[in-house]
Amino acid sequence: MLHYQNRKEMIHVLSMDPVLATDIYERIHTYPGFESVEIMVPGNKAAIAVDDIERLVPDTTKARVIIIDVRMETLARLRDVYNKVVRYNRADFNLFCNTVLIGHGPVGFLNGSRPLEVFQPYLVDLRNDYSPAVYFFDPFLHYTFDELGKIQYRNQLFPETIPSHLQDLFKESNPNVEQVRRYFRAADIPGDLREEKKKTRLRKLAKALTKKLEEEFPREKENLQKGLSKEGCALPGEALKLNIYPFFFEEWIADLMKEPKP
Repeated sequence: MLHYQNRKEMIHVLSMDPVLATDIYERIHTYPGFESVEIMVPGNKAAIAVDDIERLVPDTTKARVIIIDVRMETLARLRDVYNKVVRYNRADFNLFCNTVLIGHGPVGFLNGSRPLEVFQPYLVDLRNDYSPAVYFFDPFLHYTFDELGKIQYRNQLFPETIPSHLQDLFKESNPNVEQVRRYFRAADIPGDLREEKKKTRLRKLAKALTKKLEEEFPREKENLQKGLSKEGCALPGEALKLNIYPFFFEEWIADLMKEPKP
């Protein structure tokens, strides 16, 4: 297999979700130290097609980090494209470039009392397919089948409202997904104050998610809470850990962008 060792200060974001792609871009773009990094986001941010992502595939051999949206709705449309990305870059994974995965977790895991048992085979499959350096579970991507059925009936690709299991976190305003993304990356705050405000808001989100974990998964709460840390939640017998987006996302990307040592 070919090696592409001379990679650039470049990151590729592969997702058909313009709200998530924008959130990833803005988080990295505004993070200290990324001023000279080129961040490739597919197509028009208002609407992203499969062709927009396919056009980026050859250039992924120049990137040090490839961020891949692996939720079910995306994989159904992009699996062939993702297979090309893997084929072009597999020889360099975890050596000259790294993959970062963002997904919605196993379907229906919120309905069980032992979610980590369900996550283990899910992460095994992702590790075998994409050799990721890190996996992020995004609670704002996890919807029930009923919720997904409603948006498909309206001919939408991605829901605009936040998942029902998180709506009690926002009783006062009931924001949509884009508003939530903007709020937690502190998009409304001037640049010199943004990082501190972002940390403050994420601490509030961590507190709210911790409470929810205690209520829904009392037997798993301590392990799952580790997903809110940079180290992530380790699963028995599995090398890939469970991290929760967007906690320490930028820090992970910064670490992975460092040049590999010979």
